[in-house]
This record gives sequence, C-alpha cells and structure tokens, in this order.
Amino acid sequence: VGSGLCTRKRRRVLSTHPAAHVALGFPATVWLRWYDRDNESAFPQRSRAHEVGIAGACGAATTHARETLNVPTGLDLTVLGELSVKGLPPETATRLLGQPKRLSCLLYLALSLPRGPKRRDELLPVFWADAPRARGLASLRKTIHHLKPLLPDGVLQIRDSGEIGLDSGLVRCDAVEFESALDAGDEERALALYGGPLLPEFRVTDTPEFERWLDGERLRLDRRAARAAWFLAERAADEGASAETVTAAVLQAVRLGPYDEAAIRGGLRSLFRVGNRAAAAEVFESLRRRLAADFDMLPSPETEQLFQALVSGTRQDGPS
Repeated sequence: VGSGLCTRKRRRVLSTHPAAHVALGFPATVWLRWYDRDNESAFPQRSRAHEVGIAGACGAATTHARETLNVPTGLDLTVLGELSVKGLPPETATRLLGQPKRLSCLLYLALSLPRGPKRRDELLPVFWADAPRARGLASLRKTIHHLKPLLPDGVLQIRDSGEIGLDSGLVRCDAVEFESALDAGDEERALALYGGPLLPEFRVTDTPEFERWLDGERLRLDRRAARAAWFLAERAADEGASAETVTAAVLQAVRLGPYDEAAIRGGLRSLFRVGNRAAAAEVFESLRRRLAADFDMLPSPETEQLFQALVSGTRQDGPS
C-alpha cells in the first residue's frame, strides 16, 4: 500500500473488494469515504443505516477475505485433553511450545478467572513468587517481550494502566467456550467441546503456584463436565429416551464423574428403568473396583443397598 492508494483507479479496486482491505486493517469508515466518492450519484443522501449496513457487510466478509488472502485471523488454543496452538506458522508454534514458561503465561492469561486483563501484581505471585518484586517485574517484562512477537498482531495487549491481557476477539480457546456453553445452559455443546482434562501433560518447572492453580482449574473443569454429563443422563431418562441413549449418557457421565456416588446411584436407577441390568451391574462393579484400588474402601451403604434393592426388584423411590 503506497502513497498512490487514493487514486481513482485504486479506489475502484477497493470499492469492489471492501472486505479485502478491511482484512488488511483499514477501517470500514475509510472505505465508505472512498466508496462514496466514486458513487455519489448512486447514494446522494446516504443514511447512517446505509453506512452501518456497509460496515457490517465488510465485517461479515472479513473472515473470508483473511482466509483468501492468508492473513492470520487470530490464535486458536486447544487445552482440553491435549495442548495445541493454531493460527501460527508451524515453526513459530514449535518455538512457543518449546518455551513452557512463556507458554504458561499465555495460558494463564487465557484461562484464569476472572477473565480479562491482569495486573502485573497478579502475575508475579503465580510465576515469580520467590523473587524480589523488582526482579520479578524484570522477568515479567522479558517474558512479555519475547512472547509478543510469537503471537498474531493484536493478540497480546498491554494497556496504559499496565494491565496485560489477550484480545478475546482474536483468541479462541476450547476451555473458555466449554464454560460459556455451560453458563448458557447448553450442556450438549459443552460436552462436545470437552476433550478431556485440562492440560493433562503440561508441566513447568520452578513455578509451584502455577502448578497449584492448574491442578485446581483441572479439577474444577472436570467437575463441571461431570455435572453436565449427569444432568444429560438424568434428563434422557426422564424424557423417556431409548435404552441405548440413556445407557450411553450414563456411561459417559460415569467416565467423567467416576467417584460421585450420589450421581452414580441416580445412574443405576436410570439404567434399571430402561431395563439395562447388565450395564447397571457393570457400573456398580466398576465403582467397587475403583474405590478399592484408589482409596482402599467400599461403596457407601446407601449405594450398596440401592443396587441390591434394584436387583431384587424392590422399589426405591426415595432420594438417590
């Protein structure tokens, strides 16, 4: 883009491809000024609604234009069940994945609650808890200095207030979308996004506070996924879904919440209700094996009594 951009010829090119230059960073309002200069007879009294409509059309076409022109659209983080980074050139992604301290800072900015920019004093105890404040700040500056060039333009933002954050419009993260779906009451979509535990193999040396935070987040998300799965299993049974559907829902819930005996008792009821005694027996026996192997204990008396009552045909209509 040179100094001759505003010539009539180039304006005509841009007027036929508005999304292309929006994708390259030109504001829609700039294009509107150029567009109107060449189309004054067509739009002698352009309204604000027309301007908004044109700008909206530019925005809607931006993603397609970026893909067509190979302009990076942002960063795509997969952190549930695995760790992958998309939206970067392969060699850049490899470099980022090979720098766990800087990568952990990126992941913390993307995942930590409450979501949004973080003050430097929030980041220091997580990554440099034992360092003097001045040295911690210097390390943080160095980390951000080396991290920013690895990311697409605009992803990492440093505010005038000193807060550091990510542009949520340029970053997609499956864990964030998982929680958003749950918060919106869309358990099916949430479980479709839940690929497994949060960052199961990710480790960073010399950052015990980050490790503790990660362990806590992993457990929190696991529990949210299990609750969603048990909710769907119970709903399937209540709505009279087929035995296959109920069984699949219960088994998925057991995989995600293998120690929640209260929920498992509800799952046993659902399986007996649809006549799948074999699956119910396997759920109960697998619970017994897990508790014995992991905690050297037996299922609670309530679970044992419920299972035996269901096997014998005694009605169990009380709380699960």
